[in-house]
Amino acid sequence: MLHIHFGNNYVVAAAEESVSKEDWLGKTDPSSYSNPEDFLATQLHIKWEVDFENKILSGVLSYEFDIINKEATYLILDTRDIEINKIASNGKGLLYKLGEKNKIFGTPLKIEIPNESRNEKALTIEIEYKTDPNCSALAWMEPHQTSGNKPFLFSQNQPIHGRSMYPCQDTPSVKTAFTAEIIVPKELVALTSAVPSQDAPKEAGDKRVYKFEQKIPIPSYLMCIAVGDLQSKKIGSHSTIYAEQEIIEKAVADFSDVEQLIEIAEKLFGKYEWEVYNLLFLPRAYPMSGMEHPCISFFSQELITGNKGGIDVLAHELAHSWFGNLVTNRDWNHFWMNEGFTRFADRKILGRTYGEEYRQLESIFGWSVLKYEAENLRNEPELAKLVVDKVVDPDRCLNGIPYEKGSAFLYYLEQTVGGASVFEPFLREYIKKYRHQSIESHQFKEELISHFAPEILRNVDWEIWLHSPGMPPVTNNYSRTLLDPITKLVKRWKEWVPEDRTEVPFKKEDLDGLRNIQLKQFVQELFNVGDLGLEKLKKIEEIYGMHERTRNIADIRARWFQLCGKVRWLETVPLMFEYVNAEGRFGALKRVYRELYEWEEIREAAIKNFNENKKYKMFVTVKVISKVLRLEL
Repeated sequence: MLHIHFGNNYVVAAAEESVSKEDWLGKTDPSSYSNPEDFLATQLHIKWEVDFENKILSGVLSYEFDIINKEATYLILDTRDIEINKIASNGKGLLYKLGEKNKIFGTPLKIEIPNESRNEKALTIEIEYKTDPNCSALAWMEPHQTSGNKPFLFSQNQPIHGRSMYPCQDTPSVKTAFTAEIIVPKELVALTSAVPSQDAPKEAGDKRVYKFEQKIPIPSYLMCIAVGDLQSKKIGSHSTIYAEQEIIEKAVADFSDVEQLIEIAEKLFGKYEWEVYNLLFLPRAYPMSGMEHPCISFFSQELITGNKGGIDVLAHELAHSWFGNLVTNRDWNHFWMNEGFTRFADRKILGRTYGEEYRQLESIFGWSVLKYEAENLRNEPELAKLVVDKVVDPDRCLNGIPYEKGSAFLYYLEQTVGGASVFEPFLREYIKKYRHQSIESHQFKEELISHFAPEILRNVDWEIWLHSPGMPPVTNNYSRTLLDPITKLVKRWKEWVPEDRTEVPFKKEDLDGLRNIQLKQFVQELFNVGDLGLEKLKKIEEIYGMHERTRNIADIRARWFQLCGKVRWLETVPLMFEYVNAEGRFGALKRVYRELYEWEEIREAAIKNFNENKKYKMFVTVKVISKVLRLEL
């Protein structure tokens, strides 16, 4: 067992390997060229300057590395399309070279370390560099793409785009504390994944300098930057909301429950360690619903629904403060260790908030998502496993399998060991033991078996759960109390025969009083009906007004348009194009574009629409949708 030391913490690598290391880029991580087994980053100071005119982030990184292997002659960092200006150690220039570029994984940066430096305990490296205008981690928004009239910058590093924003050991197995100074136009506000300085930002001519400190080591995928014309409003002892002026009051109203959720999460998982939990709402081009950067979670403004409909995403990103941010997957082949645990945890939080039946309905919905993803990945079975057994592009792992199959596995394990009363204390001990570490699936398995009597877990088929593609070997038994009214309504629609010309047995009030999750499940179950037909869907629209009802609930709107595409409702195509052009989240876009692609008469128009509008999307979104549309990047 390999122990990698950083500061006062340890990264514990796996005792067993499920992936052959022959194809790994480096010795520590399948997707990283870096060599933390020789030189391990422990501290970083960042000085960044944001150039909106040229779409460049430039700066100086001051790294401190522990020297693990004094025989190693090169420090290797991950980069992608980064221009290096100078590399030095204690003011003395160092020789370096960039290796061969890989389209997916970027370029290794090899820095020659002199003999005299390798005899020390630690190594200091300064890197002066700048990003490429097409940096895959950064989205540069023009004023017309925002809610106000100012430009906006935000990042998305997960999983391996951090290397395009700064040279780093771009692996979740390495965690580094950092401080930062960010220089921006003085009319704008800067944020990063750290605690903002209590001192007011300093002005220097037409610039302003913001300072931050992150004392808890974090991996590169959690590093972030956001710069925009932001307002702020404190909503509790932990939290401040940041958003553009046009939406901040709506955001505050919809996300005012954050302190209540933190209290619930602390009772479930232990103390919140990150000092602050701030929320930033981003322009519509943001490719995710949310992202769990420590101290500042990013959220799509599409989550502002007017009825607190985004609370499920809030619970998810908050839960990452324990699962992912504290206890982290060792590499992206074990992504479920982040997302499966977090999905299971966010439903725990929601269950404490709205009742256990709400958690059960969320789990049922997750099961339907899992079936949908498993079906769509039937020709790519490696991506339908909890543990990916090959070296793949980590962006390909951003699907529902790690989330929903992982959550279903943990629900199954909870029931197997005796329920929440014994499983929740185990989770708290698990977090306490592995906090600030990066681990893999085998370690979780061993920890669970050592905590509970082995005979309790004797029937768990770990091999099938972790390493077999598709649906799990066990179907969980969830309560259907909140689902039954939806299922009965869908059944009535399925059995109704429009040709009978009898009185229509449905009314607008059928959907009144439903929570968002119930409405989402209603649309999902309609989609699952194989022979619903165009005439029935038109009648559903006529009675319920789904176009308007889903207007401010983007997740449900995506599923509604997916259903419109499935029944080939030609008149809705302009609305579908309008939706996909405004939406930035690749998960929602993937559903709609998949149906448009399958619709042969519309396929060419859909591809043309995407090509004309992809310049407004972030790199990861373009990459995912290009795959759906069978396009080359």
